[in-house]
Amino acid sequence: MYQFNGFKSSTAKSFQKALIALLFLIAIFAVILLYTGSANELKKANPIIVALASASFLASVIVWSIAWAWLIRKEHPVSYQDALLVSLSSMFASFTPIQLGTDALRALLLRERHKVSFSKGISASMLVKGLKFLALLIFSVFTIMFLLTSVRLDLPIVFFMLSGLSIVFLAALLFLLPLNKRAAMLISKIFRIFSARIKIFEKASEFFIGYSDYLRKGNSSIAYLFLLCIAAWFFEFLAFILSLYSLNIFLPLESLAAFFVIIAVLERVPFTPRGLFLVEVTSYILLSSRLAISQVQIISFLAIFDFARLVFPTALSLVLFSLWHRNSKKEADNNAISPKI
Repeated sequence: MYQFNGFKSSTAKSFQKALIALLFLIAIFAVILLYTGSANELKKANPIIVALASASFLASVIVWSIAWAWLIRKEHPVSYQDALLVSLSSMFASFTPIQLGTDALRALLLRERHKVSFSKGISASMLVKGLKFLALLIFSVFTIMFLLTSVRLDLPIVFFMLSGLSIVFLAALLFLLPLNKRAAMLISKIFRIFSARIKIFEKASEFFIGYSDYLRKGNSSIAYLFLLCIAAWFFEFLAFILSLYSLNIFLPLESLAAFFVIIAVLERVPFTPRGLFLVEVTSYILLSSRLAISQVQIISFLAIFDFARLVFPTALSLVLFSLWHRNSKKEADNNAISPKI
């Protein structure tokens, strides 16, 4: 296992957990594919469309990262290429509730490489994530209202959807309300109340005051960033559609949109790493009971979609982070042995 000298132990643990989760996910799907006889169906998938699905999901990450980089570049001379490398290298830490581990690692890598303060790196992430959650919230409310009035959903699915939607709603409020200084002061006071028992809330209380000032500096860019967040959702939606199309599964657009929103919301259910297994089980129930798709097709689709949204980006991130760390270590070693003049 790699040694992560110079980084916090939590970073090394995140790397190890992501690697274990990746291998575990691959192993589980391999067993399921073989046990259900879905491997033969998976072989029928169009490899070009599978590649396009993976590229589309990666494009969504890149678009989101451009929005984040744009905010960073307003105050620091960081190139888009370097900012994208930092952002992509941190994707493996996404196996945390609402993917906050990625935001923390992204800010940490930016600080290590480009001397940008951790608070500014995390503030930029929170603003863009808040806008992306707002876009999801708007689409989700209309979609869920449509589903509840036209389709009978099982109670557990409704519960998990509402649970995920509540997290999306609270996160959007937490990340965007500090645009108002009074709201930021209120959030800070709430965190301070709990800081006596949980020390990290004391830092959060202090952070939101500075975060409010940061947000108000970028008021003029909110509309532009919101459009980028919608574009990021579009590419995720495209990855979802292409994963189905690779197996010649064609559904009405309204069904695709509703199904995708359900998946996007379930990914944010508390205490689940990217909605792992919850997304798959719910997808299986909906596709088999509502859309009458065969078991082997459903399992093959889930394997392809999870490859596009989890396996491919996580593996790419682990490789990029390893290369980044190795190069950084070489630079540090070269600086250490360079003769002093």
